[in-house]
Amino acid sequence: MEELVRFANLLRKLGFNVSTDELAALINSLNLIDVNRADFKHITRSFLVKDKKEFAFFDSIFHAFFSTEKMGQGEVNTNVSSYQDEIDCFELSPGGSADGKGLTAGGAGGMKNKLSHLVRMGDYSRAGEMVEESLNRVGSGKLKGDELLNQAKLQLDWHMERYQLEKMMQGQTSCRIAAWEDAWLRLEEKLHQGIIRELLGRGTEAAYREINFMFNLKRKSFNKLSESEYKLMKREVVDIGRRLATRKSRQWRKSRRGLVDLKNTVRNCLKGGGVPLKLCRRRHKTTRPNLVLLCDVSSSVVNYSAFMLLLVYSMEQSFKKIKSFIFVDNVEDVSPYFSRYGLEEAIELLTVRATCSTSGFSDFGRVFKIFEQQYLSLLTPKTNVIVLGDAKNNYRATEGESFSRLAASCRRVWWLNPQPEEFWGQDDSVIAQYAKDCAAVWECSNLEQLKTIARLIYG
Repeated sequence: MEELVRFANLLRKLGFNVSTDELAALINSLNLIDVNRADFKHITRSFLVKDKKEFAFFDSIFHAFFSTEKMGQGEVNTNVSSYQDEIDCFELSPGGSADGKGLTAGGAGGMKNKLSHLVRMGDYSRAGEMVEESLNRVGSGKLKGDELLNQAKLQLDWHMERYQLEKMMQGQTSCRIAAWEDAWLRLEEKLHQGIIRELLGRGTEAAYREINFMFNLKRKSFNKLSESEYKLMKREVVDIGRRLATRKSRQWRKSRRGLVDLKNTVRNCLKGGGVPLKLCRRRHKTTRPNLVLLCDVSSSVVNYSAFMLLLVYSMEQSFKKIKSFIFVDNVEDVSPYFSRYGLEEAIELLTVRATCSTSGFSDFGRVFKIFEQQYLSLLTPKTNVIVLGDAKNNYRATEGESFSRLAASCRRVWWLNPQPEEFWGQDDSVIAQYAKDCAAVWECSNLEQLKTIARLIYG
């Protein structure tokens, strides 16, 4: 079972929460039942993965890991006598005849090596071979994971082929469209597994970090999400907000119902000669502070701002009053959009109608000065302020005094910076000048970080 132990350790490095007890239970179970290669994966996943949103990432790691083990050390040994089948890295359906004449994509002339045509003709085996060939041509070398992926897609003319497939879908039946979509997604999964397999083969901590940032949705930067991943993360962020909105304050208040307040009950029993004539009760106090949100929506951070707006407005009931502003080099109050339209509709409208940019370049100093002049009256000792931005000021004046007065007028300021912390203070980054007036400054570029910060702020 050494391979399973190594696999569990790898999962921990890649963000999965795998306990020793869970691993032991998995090993015991595998020794009690007969398993084939498909069952082995599903049983392992059922023991080691808690969230179904992580299933796809687990599957990629599983196939890539055991394929690497098989190539480097011989057949995988699980100590389960009935487990004899080798584990394939990935397997598409065998090529077939899509036109009823026994012809596959190979008879399509100049189109025979085009992914979109292979998918349309049902020759999935050849399509899978093309993906493998592209990975072999790129080679390993010293390329980073994202560079390997980009080079492989360039070899396959990936984006143009996807465009061609979408054109072919026009006028087709929903069943056929679904089949083509599924085949394309499986090809993309095969491509990702090839990259993961290459990175796993390097066996370095840097390679593990690359896998996390490229394929683990919890740790993948919001700015690098695909369209389908973006939609999935939007739902996840809304769920986080709704859960946090139901969390109660740590403070207590007197109540007619709730938990028995032993301290006050004992204190009051002195009035009755030591006999508790009346039980005192308490319940969690609900606090609803005001919130002001300042979101940078310049091109480098616009996706981060969208997720932050989603989180805050999915928690609207937790606050007495929410005011939201977006900015680039000018400030715009966008709260009326959210009161008039639904959340997602409002965000889409803002991308078209917003007038928060005059030059197209971020100017945090000018923004804070304008906010002080026009909106400082909104801030009270009960107001929390959240600023989301990378603090890259394009070498302009920081107006630190305006920001200090802003921070002094409210309860506290939290700053969420989507730029990696290692780059803070470099080039035109001025985050250090604003950090001294903030209660906290956090790096926030992915779902895992956003979830942690949300708990710190609202929990």
